[in-house]
Amino acid sequence: MSRVSQPELKKFMDRRCFLNLQGGRQVSGVLRGFDMFLNLVVDQAHEELGGGQRKPCGMIVS
Repeated sequence: MSRVSQPELKKFMDRRCFLNLQGGRQVSGVLRGFDMFLNLVVDQAHEELGGGQRKPCGMIVS
């Protein structure tokens, strides 16, 4: 049986990241946590709306 490996996201912890989520949403923020299923916790998040517009979202779990 094959073993499931942890995602290689430790190097991005506590750093500002730009994420492309399902459904075409784009979010930027500070990566605070993740799990083996790629659920992410992003703090100080902003949704990128296009045309330079950003909507503050606070902390999100995706």
